[in-house]
Amino acid sequence: MVTNCIKTYPFSLLIVLAVIALSVMPFPEIKMAEDIPFVDKWVHFVMYGGVAFVIWIEMARREKKKSNHKTLMQLLVWGLFFPAILG
Repeated sequence: MVTNCIKTYPFSLLIVLAVIALSVMPFPEIKMAEDIPFVDKWVHFVMYGGVAFVIWIEMARREKKKSNHKTLMQLLVWGLFFPAILG
C-alpha cells in the first residue's frame, strides 16, 4: 500500500513532507514581513493551496480515463480536506 502510494503520488508526498518540515522549523522574525498585512495567512494559503493543487493534478492525471462520482469524491477529500487537516 505504501509503496503503491509512493509510486503513484511521488510529487504530492514530496510537497507534503516539505510543508510539514517548513511548519515545524523555527524561523527568525523578518522585519520586512511586518509591513505586509496578514503575511502569515498568505504563507499558509500558498503552502496548503499548493498541496491541494499538486494532489489534484496528480489524481486527475492518474484518473484521467475514469470519470465517475467516486473519483470526484476522492478529489474533494484528498485535494481539499487533507490539506485542511494537515494545516
